[in-house]
Amino acid sequence: MPSRRIQLFFCAAALFLISLWTYPAILRSFSTLRSFTLTTLNPRPSVDPRETLNVFDHIYVISRSVRNDRRTTMEQLRSALGLRWAYVDATEFTDPSIARKAQCVRDVRAHALQATIDWPSVEDLEAWDDNLSRLRGPPPPGSPEPFCPPWETPSSDPSAQQTPLTCAERDSALGVPWSEDLRDHQIMTLAKIACYTSHMDAVERFIQSGGEAGLILEDDVDMESDIHERLSGLWQTLPADWDMVWLGESLLVQRDPPPRRPRPAPRADAPNALHPSTHPLCTHAYALSRAGARRLRAHFRFPPFAYGRAFDQAAGWLAERGDRLRSYTVVPPLVVQAKVSLSDLDRGDDGLGSAWRDTLDDGVLARIWAAEARAAAEGEGAAFDDLG
Repeated sequence: MPSRRIQLFFCAAALFLISLWTYPAILRSFSTLRSFTLTTLNPRPSVDPRETLNVFDHIYVISRSVRNDRRTTMEQLRSALGLRWAYVDATEFTDPSIARKAQCVRDVRAHALQATIDWPSVEDLEAWDDNLSRLRGPPPPGSPEPFCPPWETPSSDPSAQQTPLTCAERDSALGVPWSEDLRDHQIMTLAKIACYTSHMDAVERFIQSGGEAGLILEDDVDMESDIHERLSGLWQTLPADWDMVWLGESLLVQRDPPPRRPRPAPRADAPNALHPSTHPLCTHAYALSRAGARRLRAHFRFPPFAYGRAFDQAAGWLAERGDRLRSYTVVPPLVVQAKVSLSDLDRGDDGLGSAWRDTLDDGVLARIWAAEARAAAEGEGAAFDDLG
């Protein structure tokens, strides 16, 4: 009897040892089977780099949800180029948070100890901003940015509440003195604060995505039809520590600084080049690296600077300084403002914004609209023939 128990004991021990030896192989087999089954039933979608212009991880389009006309046009552009992007709903100027931000700007200026911004080092500013983000988390879209001063009472000067908010210039912590003769670009309207907020929402969304390079567009743009190829060539010339690239700008064409020419040139008859940004304006199309997005956010939330001027003026000044933001501009532009629908910021003489226009060699939307015009003309001609 004892010998039988011993035999059973050794048999059980042997089975136990065999199971220990084969267990990893069995697990691997099940894991492989499970992975195969999941992949077969739920295959991962393949990502075509051309959907994000070959060089970006994400593309965002800032657009008011009520502007169906602009989103329809942007969908034409997206479909023609085979792009993939996400819309960022722009904040309306009537949102209560926008008026609160305007009041915060007034309070910061009222308590300013000096007229000129005393900038901390870029490293210290980024550390402050990172700590702010860890404490508060990313702000939800349209929420007040954490730049308001610690006091709660408004400016002690009642007349300040009646005076329009003006834009600061260069490193000034204060707006330009109010005058009835100021031009539109010198007045910080609620619409401009809402636009600033919307861009900050897009920047924050890119930061939270974990991507290495992102493109932010406004919803009234046209692009070169061969932008994929041109951009791929240009991106080879970017230094590794870049922060921001303006794919299009307005008013001041940058041709003085020596360009970083692409190798090889995408098109010999119309080569684009990368220049260090000097006086960039208009943020209808700009790229940010991950580090550049964090750096931009830190500066744009710094109390003496935050919301004190239009978003493009703020970005342009940081780029112009040269020591706060490593910025480059594509010349000639790859993306331009289409200016075919009413502007929400600057109506200009015709409602479409400033009179300044830029052109492309072969714009996607320009090509579509030209084809539609020809079709309409031919249709009218055919109708006239029928009547005849």
